[in-house]
This record gives sequence, C-alpha cells and structure tokens, in this order.
Amino acid sequence: MELNTLASDASLALLGSTGSIGESTLAVARKIENLSIFALTANTNAARLLAQCLEFNPRYAVLVDSAGADQLAKALRAAGCNTELLVGPEALDQVAADAEVDMVMAAIVGAAGAVGDMLGGAAHLVGEVAEPVGQVIVAVGEGAGAIVGAVASAL
Repeated sequence: MELNTLASDASLALLGSTGSIGESTLAVARKIENLSIFALTANTNAARLLAQCLEFNPRYAVLVDSAGADQLAKALRAAGCNTELLVGPEALDQVAADAEVDMVMAAIVGAAGAVGDMLGGAAHLVGEVAEPVGQVIVAVGEGAGAIVGAVASAL
C-alpha cells in the first residue's frame, strides 16, 4: 500500500477543520486518493469553513456559533455547493456519530477539545470499547499536531 492510498475507501469527519491541526489534517487528506471528507466543522471561522467546503465538498459543515450561520448558508448556496450546514454544538456529535463516518479527527481546542485529556486517563476503557468494533482511537494534541504537519510536508 502506498502512503497516498488507504486500504479501502474511507470518510472523515474533521472536528475543528479551521484550526492549525485541522488545516494540517486537510493537507494530509489532499494527498490521500480514496479519502472523502464527510464533515468539516468550525467554532466561529465561517469564512475559512466556506473555503474548505468549496474545496472538499463535504456532505455536512458544522458551525458551532450560530452568529455567522445565515451568511455561511447563503454563501454555500450562492457558490452552488451541496454541503448541508448544521448549527450548534450538538451537530458535532451528530456528524461524529454518523454511520457513514469511518474516521473522526477531533482537532478542537479548549473545553470542547478536552476529550484528549480524558482519553489519556481512561485509555484502557476507551480501548475496550473500540476494539470489539474494529475502531482505532488516536489522541492528537499540540505535540501530535506537529507530527501531522511533518507528515503532510513529507507526502
């Protein structure tokens, strides 16, 4: 298997796509032939989320902060983009748990991103849940973000 091809087609929900780790993840995703972007999410950066939607054409975009949602929805329609906009923090759960999602990258910060810290303390429990259904959970933080960036530049 080549570095730019997965073993089979896969879809990714990227939580926090407009941040530095999210952008690095998309840099890697651009180089993987059979990876589709199922969802892209942002807290408030509607302009960057719009640009990403126009490039990757995900099924869903999530904007957590509703302040820019109307303008983003209008811009998506005006551009002819078929991406459906979901709004609010509960939409993050919705796209991450969708049955069509093969991988979730949680590249979010602050309290919303505290899942990484929780995984560190409960790794054995998370592994017990993930293993029977054939899932892999990888915790990504600032240090790992640097690794993602290095991999992206190497591909």
